[in-house]
Amino acid sequence: PRDRVRFLLELIRIELDKVAAGSQVQVFDPYLKKNPDNLALAIAVGSAYVRDGQAEEGVKVLKEARDRHPDSADAWDALLMGLDEGFQADALKSELAKLPPSMADDPRFAKHIGAVAQNDRDWPKAVAALRRAYEFEPYNGAVLYRLRMALRSAEDTEEFERIDQKLTAQQEAVKKLRSVYEEARGVRTLGVEKHTELCHKIAAIREQMGRYDEAAAWHRLVLQDTPDDPVSLAAVARLK
Repeated sequence: PRDRVRFLLELIRIELDKVAAGSQVQVFDPYLKKNPDNLALAIAVGSAYVRDGQAEEGVKVLKEARDRHPDSADAWDALLMGLDEGFQADALKSELAKLPPSMADDPRFAKHIGAVAQNDRDWPKAVAALRRAYEFEPYNGAVLYRLRMALRSAEDTEEFERIDQKLTAQQEAVKKLRSVYEEARGVRTLGVEKHTELCHKIAAIREQMGRYDEAAAWHRLVLQDTPDDPVSLAAVARLK
């Protein structure tokens, strides 16, 4: 029981305490040079270079990884993300056009299709792609922000307002996350004794952040002790 709670808290901690990109490069780059075929290492190093402001070096690493693993959706996704985060719009469009047909319907690429459409000012295509991307990654604040901007440009007032409210709620939840995490870490009996109010609080924040699977897991912890809890019963049904 304690381990289940620790696991859920660790997912929060990873989101809160992000390792500096420069440190990631220092730690993992030497191992990548010894193991150039290791895709996970290549993605970690290339993405870290991009986020550390060294986009050219990062994209080079990610392109080499894609070329070594041309059938890997992860490799393609990482390269396209690196080009997007590195502000290389023309290269993003060019590389996206090379995406294998077998991956065309993979929802992880919807955000890239939306980004290219947005750069081309094709608002209907951008909205459709980013809407799909948001459904696939409801926790992705960057996708939600882009969808809001595309809806505004498309003059879809009704959906713009709805997405704007979701983005505001997500941003407010992020601000609350640190304090509720520290509160939970201080409760030594969490997981082995009933702490309904705290679990509800954490679940609500994770749901606002689009982490629906984690929110449901916190509600299931409540239901272990109180099987008829109406808040958690309704949430688990809603979050399926």
